[in-house]
Amino acid sequence: MLVRLSTAIAAICMLSGAALAQGAAKPTDSQIAHIAYTAGQLDIDAAKQAISKSTNKDVRAFAEDMVRDHTAVNKQALDLVKKLKVTPKDNDTSHALIKAAADKRAELSKFDGAEFDKAYIANEVAYHQTVNGALETTLIPSASNPELRSLLQTGLKIFQGHQQHAEEVAAALKRDQLVGSQTQSQSAVEASERQLAAMQAKIQELNSEKDQLADQIAQARSAIETAERKLVAATTQVQELTKEKDGLVADKESAQAQANVLRDKLRALDGESIFGFIKRRYFSQK
Repeated sequence: MLVRLSTAIAAICMLSGAALAQGAAKPTDSQIAHIAYTAGQLDIDAAKQAISKSTNKDVRAFAEDMVRDHTAVNKQALDLVKKLKVTPKDNDTSHALIKAAADKRAELSKFDGAEFDKAYIANEVAYHQTVNGALETTLIPSASNPELRSLLQTGLKIFQGHQQHAEEVAAALKRDQLVGSQTQSQSAVEASERQLAAMQAKIQELNSEKDQLADQIAQARSAIETAERKLVAATTQVQELTKEKDGLVADKESAQAQANVLRDKLRALDGESIFGFIKRRYFSQK
């Protein structure tokens, strides 16, 4: 019971040293009791927020410990103040704690996943560091009741253990983040390698298509050159045939001219008997 009660009292300074610093006067036992109960309830609220948002087993385990311990301890704290006949007294420090807790929960509500885990545990580490100093410099020196002072001294030792636990969780989160970053980097490298392999395969495919196109172009050029040679040969043959035709036409015209000359000569010899006979026999018009 004493250990758990010391945990609750240690939670007095859960959120910030500045909140405790606002009480300029030395706090009384009744004020310390009120601060302890308020801080315990606020730590429960913060832990419940972590349980509702986090999926990390270490963070959830840490938060569940806070809920379990502070729920039981708050009841024990009330029993203790009744035993000591101390009435918890509202004070500016409790008000500051409430406001700071509300602001912190609002801030953490904007985070999710690993970002929330990191922020929550970082706040817990800072809180425990602050509490250790507050117990040594403010709460323990201010407690006038010996039993209360003893519980605060026990709480300081327990809270140092809680600080170590929070730091261990923070370190684990950092390792997980580094591992996650390395995994993401490795995944990115593997994805890049796959993309590179795909690009290289595409390049090979394009090169193959390029070679095929080059072969097709070469074949087309060869076909064009063959067609051009055939065209030249055909043109030459046409020219030769045209020349031959022109020669035949010229020969025909020459033969026709010669025939005309002979006909004219035969007409001139028409009066001679033999030539007249030949004319009639072979050249007369029917």
